[in-house]
Amino acid sequence: MSEELVKALSEAKAAFRKKWAEMIEQRGFSFEVAKVDAEVRRRHMLLWDNLLKALKTGRYEEYLQALDREGRAQARASSRIEAVVGQTSEILNLMWEVISSTPTVEANPHLLKPLTERLNGLRAKAESAILAGYIDENRQIQDELAAESAEVRRQRLERTSLPELIKSIHAFKLVRYQESQKIFQPGDNRSILYFVMVGRVRLYEVLPDGRAVNLSILSVNDVFAQSNNQNSYFHDIYAEAMKDSIIACIQESSLEALMEQSPLLASRIIHSFSQQLSQSQMLIEGLLGRDVSLRLVNILLKLATEFGVNQVNGAITIDLGLTHQELADMIGSNRVTVTRKLIELQKKNLINVQNRTIVLTNRKALQDLVA
Repeated sequence: MSEELVKALSEAKAAFRKKWAEMIEQRGFSFEVAKVDAEVRRRHMLLWDNLLKALKTGRYEEYLQALDREGRAQARASSRIEAVVGQTSEILNLMWEVISSTPTVEANPHLLKPLTERLNGLRAKAESAILAGYIDENRQIQDELAAESAEVRRQRLERTSLPELIKSIHAFKLVRYQESQKIFQPGDNRSILYFVMVGRVRLYEVLPDGRAVNLSILSVNDVFAQSNNQNSYFHDIYAEAMKDSIIACIQESSLEALMEQSPLLASRIIHSFSQQLSQSQMLIEGLLGRDVSLRLVNILLKLATEFGVNQVNGAITIDLGLTHQELADMIGSNRVTVTRKLIELQKKNLINVQNRTIVLTNRKALQDLVA
C-alpha cells in the first residue's frame, strides 16, 4: 500500500470513531441488544483498529479472528443473523465513506481505486468470518440447551432478570428516548407493550382545565402499554421519558403468542401491571378530599417508598431529579403552590431540598400528618 493511502487511513481514524459513535447514538441498540453503550463502542472500535491494521499491512488474519469472536458474542446475545452480517457490511461502507473524504484522498483521487479494490476483496472474507463464528456458536448453544433438563431450564429462566429475558426474544425492539421525549400520547392509536430497560418514565393525564396529573413513575423492569381501545385504561394517557431511557417494545399481536410460549414472561407482565394499578389507586386515594399540603406529603412518602435511598442517620433521599412542576403534576396542583409548601415543610425540619434532590429528614412525622 502506498504511503499516501496509509496516511489517508491514519487521517480517517478520528472521523470514523466519531461517525460510528453518532450512528450508534441515533439507532440505539439496533446493532446489538445484549450490551450497554460503553461495551458496544469498545468492541466496535476494536474491530475498527484491527480493520485499519489489516488494510495497512494487507494481512487480514487478526481482523478475521476478531470478527469470528464478534459473531460468537452476537450469537450469545440472540442477535438476528441478518443484523450481524449487515453490521459488518455497514462498517466497511462507513470506512470507505470516511477514508474517501480525507484531505489526502481528496487531493489524490487516484487513491480511490486501490482503496475500493482492497475493501471489496475484504468484504466477502469479513462477512464469512463473522457468519462462521455466529453459526458455530449458535450450534454450541443449541447443544447446551438440548443437554439441559426441563427443571434446570425452568430454574435458569426464573433467575433471569426481565431485561435479560427480553433481550433474548427477537420480537422486541429496543428504542432510545431522550429526556422529556414523548413515547406516546392520546390519538396515536397503536397497541404496543413497553418495558423499561434503562431510565425512568412517567405516565400522566391532562385534565380538561389543562392541568397534568401524574399517574405513575416507572423505572427498570416496569411495564406499560399503549392501546387503541377507547375503553382501555391506557387510551387517554401520555408516556414521557423523565431521563434518557431505553425502552423495549413489542406489538400486542406478537405478544399474545409470545406469552403462550413463555409463561414466565406472562407472569412478570401481569405482576408489573398489578403493581401499577395498585399504585394508581393509592395515588387517587391520596388526592381525594385532601388539601395540597397533605397531597404533597403523601406523594413524597410514596416516592420515598418506591425510589428512596435510606441514609445512615435515618433520613431518606429521593434523587429523581424532579422539578417543582413535575411534583405539582403528580398532585394536581401548580408549581407556585408546591414551591411554597416545600418551603413550609423545610422550615419545620421535615424535609430538606437541595436542587432537585429531596431528603425526608423525619419520615415518622410526615406519616403522622397524613394518617
